[in-house]
Amino acid sequence: METTQLEMQSIQDLPKKPKKSAKEVWGIVGTVIKWVLIGLCALLLISNVVCMIKMKNGNPVPTFLGVGSAKVVTRSMEPTIMVGDVVVIAHKSSYKVGDVITFIDTDGKPVTHRIIEITNDGKYATILSILLTLTLKTITRLLEKLLQHCLNLVTFWIF
Repeated sequence: METTQLEMQSIQDLPKKPKKSAKEVWGIVGTVIKWVLIGLCALLLISNVVCMIKMKNGNPVPTFLGVGSAKVVTRSMEPTIMVGDVVVIAHKSSYKVGDVITFIDTDGKPVTHRIIEITNDGKYATILSILLTLTLKTITRLLEKLLQHCLNLVTFWIF
């Protein structure tokens, strides 16, 4: 279908939507940014209140919407994570060797370590658990060697 010249002229005569000036566009952008920041601040405030309540009720690593944080207080993860760093904690459905996890130790305190082994029964071994095991094995071996050495000396002097 052809458009006649009269129709074209009447289309051109329609009032045009005025273009927004750069000042108006930046005003809208500024308003959006302002409300996003206000929303983020409100969410941060709510999360802090929720976490403080959870901590008061005995949860050593409180989370809000599945995410929490903990401050590192020992040098056990250096140089990867330094003393004073804050680690963000989020639950995953599964973990693999090399992942850094935060768990509650036997004293009820949060501990952050790297998984170095997953046992056959699905438990995670970290450097802390391995060191404790190695330490006990090492002490046992040293005591056995010392005892053997003492027996050898006694045997040597007797015979």
